[in-house]
Amino acid sequence: MVPDLFPPAYTAPELINAVPETNYATDVYGLGLILYELLVGSPVFPFKLSSDAEVYQAVRRGDRVPMTRFQDVQEVAAIATTAVNVDPSMRQKSAADMADALLKTFGDTPAPRERRWPSIRSTFVVTAALLAIAFLITVVWTVVTRLSG
Repeated sequence: MVPDLFPPAYTAPELINAVPETNYATDVYGLGLILYELLVGSPVFPFKLSSDAEVYQAVRRGDRVPMTRFQDVQEVAAIATTAVNVDPSMRQKSAADMADALLKTFGDTPAPRERRWPSIRSTFVVTAALLAIAFLITVVWTVVTRLSG
């Protein structure tokens, strides 16, 4: 059984074995679980309702919450389901391969969006300048009213 290093629901099946085997497919499994959860909208395994031993059994069997998003995000759902396959040899070979598959689906990452609001520093500088101008106007006004009065 796996030591308490990983939450049971996020443990790759190959880590549950008596002699854990890790490779790039283990990383792919973890990334796939995150993507799967994002698509499903809930934890992949209902770990809060079960004991750790039951969750480990569900992980070994691949008894995940069913994927219901195949129609609107079919390609991404296929990438996620491949990544969480119980058999490591059936997953993408590495996180880079998984990223390539996602890039093929979505295309290049969009450029960062321009900010609509000025930065905090710019806001501070403008505020300080306006306060300085207001102070100077007050000083000049006070001097002019005392001299004329």
